[in-house]
Amino acid sequence: MLRYLSAERGFEEIEEAFSLYKGSGAWERESERPFLDRNLLRELSEKYSLPERLSDRFFIAMDEIEGNPEICALFKFLRWDLCRYKKGIDGDFYLNFKFEYESKCPDVRKFLLLLSCISVGTEVLKERNVPVEIYENMPYYRIEPQMKQYLETDNCEVLDFGWDKNFYALTIFLFDRFYFTPYTFGDPFRLYRNKKSDRVTGLYFGGAGVTRDGQLESDENKKDTLPGFETFYEEDDGAYRGNYMNPCGIISKKVMSLSKKDFEIALKPGDLLLAFHIPGGEGYNPRRLEKSMTMALAFYEKYFPEMDIKGFWSESWLYDPRLSLLLDKDTNIVSMQRRFYCYSIGAGSDMLQKELHVTPDSTDPVTSLQKKALAVFKAGYDFHTTSMIVLKDDVPNIKDRYPYLKDENIKEYKAVLKNAGIDILKVLED
Repeated sequence: MLRYLSAERGFEEIEEAFSLYKGSGAWERESERPFLDRNLLRELSEKYSLPERLSDRFFIAMDEIEGNPEICALFKFLRWDLCRYKKGIDGDFYLNFKFEYESKCPDVRKFLLLLSCISVGTEVLKERNVPVEIYENMPYYRIEPQMKQYLETDNCEVLDFGWDKNFYALTIFLFDRFYFTPYTFGDPFRLYRNKKSDRVTGLYFGGAGVTRDGQLESDENKKDTLPGFETFYEEDDGAYRGNYMNPCGIISKKVMSLSKKDFEIALKPGDLLLAFHIPGGEGYNPRRLEKSMTMALAFYEKYFPEMDIKGFWSESWLYDPRLSLLLDKDTNIVSMQRRFYCYSIGAGSDMLQKELHVTPDSTDPVTSLQKKALAVFKAGYDFHTTSMIVLKDDVPNIKDRYPYLKDENIKEYKAVLKNAGIDILKVLED
């Protein structure tokens, strides 16, 4: 394995998985299973009208894999690991791994590995009696752009393996408007629900640095921001005490005390959530949000009843509370934001720059939001990719209400920015 693979990080994960593979009997089972049905390669070549020279490269790469027992065994192990249930804990290995063995078609190898996952993922879902129409098209959401890239560039390298693997292994599903896949929550805070009022409050764990504008301090923003404070947390028999997490998406300087007789833990690290992903297009609105989340919960309750799903998690530039200062409250971006419990992850504006197609050096913004974002950049301010939580119990009627956000949260957020010397509204006026 070490001879044929290379990775910048994550080998501890893959070595642990290999030990499990050898010790569980999976090695013997997988050795009897073909690596990949070549008929699938023929079907894809025909479906996407690949010229013979491109189609032939699939089979050359297949010959290289199947012609070397060690390499074939390695591919089967990786396929097993990609398709097994990991509770959404992906680790680092598949974000940066490379195959090191000599090949005439090195750009094809990861694609073949992904294709081999389809049959295994299909078997798992068939055993659970999942209707075929729910999953049969999922791999093609990534196969189609992959084939387009191959036709246009003669290069079949998988550019986002960490994302694409969910589709080929059939561990992600589209319900109405959004994608969902299991995810183990691991951020250092807990959410608590008031037993009487049902209101949810987040308290961050102690020892985290927070910038003056309420963002989690990180290597990404530490060098550019004046220091703020360090979070505090303690717990005794009577109460939980810690820095309040303002659901706008900042960590407050305010320390709150929650009585244990009045509050119960609603979410803690290690709990299982559904990661929520947003494909492009129309329909990013509260009505479709509620419909999609409701469908996802019903699906996992019926077909994966052993999963104790606590709610939903996501990370996006769309959740940055600074966008709420640039846009009308009735826009879909702001309207959706205010239905989430947003929280800082210490990230900057890389995702916004990529998805909004605007950078601090842009000279030709087109849309109103691009122009506003550029003005913020020119003023020396930044944006922040932000995460969000929606708890399962808060999904019903979420299209008609804000389950977490109150007026005082918005007021505090604006005051924090003002005290940090950040006046985005003045930038827009100028």
